[in-house]
Amino acid sequence: PSHASYDLIGYEGPAAVPINQDVVKADGENYGKIKNDLIRNSAIAGAAGAIVAQLASGSNIAVVYAAGAFAGVAYLFLLGIKTDTVGSADAKLGSNISNLRFVFPGLVLVGVALTNKMSGDSNPVSTPGLFSTVTPEQFGAAMAGFLTYRVPLFVSQLSPVVSESATDMIPGSAGMAMRLAQDAKNRGVDMSL
Repeated sequence: PSHASYDLIGYEGPAAVPINQDVVKADGENYGKIKNDLIRNSAIAGAAGAIVAQLASGSNIAVVYAAGAFAGVAYLFLLGIKTDTVGSADAKLGSNISNLRFVFPGLVLVGVALTNKMSGDSNPVSTPGLFSTVTPEQFGAAMAGFLTYRVPLFVSQLSPVVSESATDMIPGSAGMAMRLAQDAKNRGVDMSL
């Protein structure tokens, strides 16, 4: 310490806390399951979004949306690599590899632009320049697809809140009956007839 008045007599620093390896192992398994579920659910949400895009706007937009959704899943995977390597000997490598995740949205737009350029007369936009060939609809589909990875994250975080507050929104006696039944269930009362 730079000032003697800050010295605490008899204090030797924080005490080491024993680490329960069973808890560490269980937490690691739980983290792996959550991470895999999030990646899987993001891929499923992306596929569902691509189907909706197909039905709403056709194949061109659906393919762009799917490419954006794939980029979102890849972003999430690389973010997991960074998270997994924090504090380890491979932290710098994990950080460097995970920084590639920022390239994916741009790669999708480059792919769309090149596809539009190579399509010749069927080019959706006739102005010169690479990115000028990307229509607003294609850009929107690519970015919406990319951001689809966030949907399962929001759903997993909001579902407990919504399920708890949903019974509060039911009006009248039906809402009161739902709340009373839930309270009885929480107290362990057998509600079967």
